[in-house]
Amino acid sequence: MHRLKRRQRFYNALGQIILLFAGLVALIGYGLGPLLTGKQWQLASLGVHLASTITGLLLVWLGLKQAIFQGVQSMDTYMEKYWPYRLLRWSLFKFIGLITFLFSVVLLSIIDEEVDDIESSCDEGTVDEIWKAHPQHYYDKEPPNPLS
Repeated sequence: MHRLKRRQRFYNALGQIILLFAGLVALIGYGLGPLLTGKQWQLASLGVHLASTITGLLLVWLGLKQAIFQGVQSMDTYMEKYWPYRLLRWSLFKFIGLITFLFSVVLLSIIDEEVDDIESSCDEGTVDEIWKAHPQHYYDKEPPNPLS
């Protein structure tokens, strides 16, 4: 059992308090508001609510990270002799890797679509307009002597 240090306990408590208030704001704004008045109440802006939730989660993670890693490591050491655990662990790592790969492919395809949309948004006109506007037409010139 890992004993939390004072700083870890502080991070954990502060993060849980922030998450408690963010949860209460969400419960009141998105739960009680539509229940009582028929529309959502905006107690905090979406950005502030999202930032406080992320900050609370980060603080809880900072407080419990070492204890979680130590618990997982001790469980891994104890359960390593059982083949179903090893199979489950291997499958879980492969599944997480597959999900990460698919997420990155989807994210990169979205980014590539945005780049293509930006490039294709230039209005260059038709092919004939481009041909007429070009100062030197390739086919209007005499071909060079191939033996020169």
